[in-house]
Amino acid sequence: MKTDLINLNSYPNLSGLGWQIHRREFDREEAFGLIEAQWRYIDHANLNSEEKNLLQSLADEFSQGVFLV
Repeated sequence: MKTDLINLNSYPNLSGLGWQIHRREFDREEAFGLIEAQWRYIDHANLNSEEKNLLQSLADEFSQGVFLV
C-alpha cells in the first residue's frame, strides 16, 4: 500500500472536494473515501489524465478497480 499524501490542490477538478473539512492533504485511503462520497460533485467530463490516473489507482487499491457510486 502506498502511504504518500494526496494534495487536492494539485488536481484542478478535484480541488473543490473537502472544502467542508478545511484540509488539502489526505492519505490515500482518506482521499478515496472523500472522492467516493463527493462523486456527484466531480466534473468527470473535464478530468485531466493525471486526475483520471489518480482515480483509477485509488479504485485499484481500495475497491477492486471501481468506485462504488
